[in-house]
Amino acid sequence: MAVLLGALLAGAIWWRPLPAARVFPAGISCFQASDQFRGLAITGPHLWAGGRDRLLLVDWRQNLELPLPTGTPALSHVEDMATDASGAVWVAHDFGLHVLEPGGGWRDLTSLLPDPKALAVFPTASGEVWVGTWNGTGCFRQGVWHPFAHPEKLAHPMVRTILADSAGGWWFGSNAAPDGGLAWFDGTTWQTFSVENGLPHNNVVAMAEDREGAVWVGTGFFDRGGLTRFGPPVAGKRPVRHFSKADGLAGEKCRSVFQDRDGIWWFGSEFSGLARFDGKDWRRFTEADGLCGNEIMVMRQDPDGHLWLGTNHGLARLASPVVRLWQGPAPNQGY
Repeated sequence: MAVLLGALLAGAIWWRPLPAARVFPAGISCFQASDQFRGLAITGPHLWAGGRDRLLLVDWRQNLELPLPTGTPALSHVEDMATDASGAVWVAHDFGLHVLEPGGGWRDLTSLLPDPKALAVFPTASGEVWVGTWNGTGCFRQGVWHPFAHPEKLAHPMVRTILADSAGGWWFGSNAAPDGGLAWFDGTTWQTFSVENGLPHNNVVAMAEDREGAVWVGTGFFDRGGLTRFGPPVAGKRPVRHFSKADGLAGEKCRSVFQDRDGIWWFGSEFSGLARFDGKDWRRFTEADGLCGNEIMVMRQDPDGHLWLGTNHGLARLASPVVRLWQGPAPNQGY
């Protein structure tokens, strides 16, 4: 009964009603509006998107969907994707972990994980690839799996998101609320964060580091949560600042965080669209502005400056002129 209930709950979380056919403003495109996308990875001229139902391959320069190469596995329920330093594409999904080698061959690495449900992948500049799973974390180093040495230090064994910051620190977030939270390790000292000492919610779902060395953490569950900025250490302590919908977020749950190449921050919500923050002014965008879905689960920017959004109603592409327009503080008056 418990297994059946879990399967039904998982299906409910992924399921969304199909959107009606829409005409999008100039400069905004939508692919596979009947699917929802949680993972994006760019390699060369290609953008891979991982959805609930399938993998999607797009030529980001031509804004064109491509057929999947022969031999591509039928992966679904993708949770995260990333490209490592070699150009390999890693795909974490509900049923395991696959990697597309630079030469074009796929490998199934599921049997090496501590749990077959992979939730997060984080490649480092040194060549390691960290993987968060339903029950533990660790890394691939030169193709060999190394379990995490200090599992007892994590806020929770379920690791949803991982970040290695520029100062040599490690961040591990869990979305196993009410028992989730955030763990930080600087090589010597461990610290955990929860609603008791720095988080608006124990569901940690997204992280990113800015150019100043601050780490932004998105948290929440449905209509609760928020965003936390852990500033660079000052006298051994990190200043903490919280943001909510009252400050400018599109919704209370901060579903995704991303800083574009111009330094603008974009924050996705669970139900209410996208917010952009330039350090001073906020703007909000929804389906009424041209988004193909109001749940923004992942964001990437390609080398030409186009912004790609994985949403609950397809993969959206905001052409660079739209991105520049939306970056500005003035009210949106067209495209």
